[in-house]
Parts: sequence; structure tokens; C-alpha cells
Amino acid sequence: MPLLPQELWDRTIDFLAPDCLSGPSKHYADLHICALTCQSWLPRAQRQLYKHVELDRLESTRLLARTLEESPDLCPFVKRLEFWCKKADWESQLTPVGDVPFPAHLIGGLTALHSLRFACCTDLPRHCEVQIDFVNKWRGFKQLRTLWLDGFCFDTLADLTRVIWSFPLLGELNVFQTTWGERNTSVDPAEFPGHCQMLTNVEMQETYGVDDLLPLLGRAIQTLSVAWMWDALNPDTYAAISTLLDLRGIQIQINYLDYAWVASILFQIRSAHLEELVLDLSLLSRDEDSTVLEIFAKEGLDELLSHKPLDGIRRLRIITFGNNKTGKAERRRQEAQALLPQFMKRGTIEVAVEQKISGLTGEEYED
Repeated sequence: MPLLPQELWDRTIDFLAPDCLSGPSKHYADLHICALTCQSWLPRAQRQLYKHVELDRLESTRLLARTLEESPDLCPFVKRLEFWCKKADWESQLTPVGDVPFPAHLIGGLTALHSLRFACCTDLPRHCEVQIDFVNKWRGFKQLRTLWLDGFCFDTLADLTRVIWSFPLLGELNVFQTTWGERNTSVDPAEFPGHCQMLTNVEMQETYGVDDLLPLLGRAIQTLSVAWMWDALNPDTYAAISTLLDLRGIQIQINYLDYAWVASILFQIRSAHLEELVLDLSLLSRDEDSTVLEIFAKEGLDELLSHKPLDGIRRLRIITFGNNKTGKAERRRQEAQALLPQFMKRGTIEVAVEQKISGLTGEEYED
């Protein structure tokens, strides 16, 4: 049997690789086998193994740093890095994350890196402070395009602002379950030239004090995702949305059945370019999920969407939770169409059903 050209083997190995949507590959074991099969397969397998690296243990972070230090030719392969520091680490590790050997010259060598995710999974202040110090080590990395911050507690809003403003090319920001102690925003913009000028996609889910943070993220935002923070006595008003005149899409995660809050967000919109509204109902209980559209319609959602500038919305997307085997998406779509007749004269409704599959969340779409 004739040998296949190397480029065909390379393409085969690429099919096992992670991508920017699905996250780390479920076939890392297969990629490892490819790397060990023969010398000609090693470069391509390494390229895919290191493209998206997710580290969920402190020891794994140390090992990666040591590997990149010993084999700097692997550094250009790394495009996405995720650091997940779990509570169990603090019981099993002898040294804190501050001791992780990730020197500045090694960070600078990650020339292809465009996405960073830091997840602080501890509620102990001293551990959180150490992890924030680790985040700050990356502030000199100017080519970053995507930043995720999960579960942090900063001393002041200014500390969080400095982290975000340190990346002038940042285009996507996700701040999840993050808070701060003081509202101090005394950060000199002159220290961070070009900050937030390219920031177009922002997600702030269950984030404390969005009203304080959003005005600091510039006015170039085109897609915005927000949610009422759990256990907050009063929801944010999102007044800064009125300054986002290029807003194209907004997603509202509804974890409380409160139409007044949803309407207050929509009332803030001033952008004449808004085309898509996403209502995420996936966190509601089954009873709430089955009645929310009817309640919102009775409260006047259809009428609200007919007023300027909301009348420019052409696509309403509804995310619900469940199993679509019984045609739930189609039923919900028909229900929404009947409840929103004015909107249906100009737009379309799409329903996405989120479901748990082997511990993962997937989506099924029906239009």
C-alpha cells in the first residue's frame, strides 16, 4: 500500500484538535498516541496538544511552565490558556500559586496566545489575593484578545480595572461571579493608552456592581450579556447601556421571574443598530420556565419591542432548559409567536434547548 502524503496525516491529526468553541479536545489521549507513533507525526500532534491548554491543578501549571522552559519551541503553539484553581488544591498542595514558576520571559514567549481564562475557585481572601497576583503577572501581555475572570474578589474596582485596561487589543471580556470591596475607580487612563477601544463583546454574569464596571469598558461594545447577581437585594440598573450606541445584540439571563427588571434594561437601550435580543430562561425552575413567556406578554413585552429603537430587533432568541426529544423547542417557538404578534410582523423567533449530556451542556436549535 503506498504511503499517504504527510499533509493528509496532518489533516487527520487536526480533526482530533480542540477549537475555539468546544474547548479542549476530548481526544487528548488520541493526540498523545499520535505524538508517540512516529517522528513525522510528532510536530503536528504537538501543535494540537498545546493549542488549547486547560490546567485544573496547580501542579499541572508548574509542569507546563517547566515544559515550556525546557522546550521553548512549543511556546508558539499555545493559543488559549485556562487556569482553574480548585479548593482541593489548597488542601493537597504544599506551596501557594504565587510560587508557580511562570517567569516574565516565558509569558513573553507565548507569541500566539490570544485567550486567557483565570478561575478562582476559593472563598478564602488570602488565597484569592495570591491568585490575583498571578493574574497581574500577565498584564504585560499586550496582544491578548480574550479574557475570562471567574470567581474573583478584588479589593477595589480599580484593581479589576487595571487588569482589564492592561490589554489594549482586548476584544472579548467575560466577568463571571466577580466582585470587589470598594468602588474606588481612581485609575489614570493615561497609564493605559488605547484601553477598551477594541472591546466589542462583553459578558457579565452574576457580577457585582455592573453599574460601576460597565462605564469603564468603553463605548465600542456591540454584544452584551448580563444577569441579575444571585442574592443581590436590588438589581443593577444598567444605565451605561444608554451610552452603547453601536450595540448590535443583547442577552439577558433571567434567573428571577421579574419582568420589571427585564423591561428596565430594555428601556436603557439607545442604539439604533440593535438586531438581536436573547432571553436566557435556562436557569428558571420548570414551573417558571413554562409560564414566563405568557407572563412577560401580559406585562407588555410585545408592545415594548414595538417602540424605538427596539423595533429594529429582527431576531428574538429564547434559550430554555430541558430535553428536546418531545419537540419542546417547536412548541415554545409556536407559543412565542402567538404571544408576540407585533414582533412576528417584522422578525423571527428561534428557540434553543439546553440539555445536559454526560456532564456537558449542549444546545439544539429549531427555527
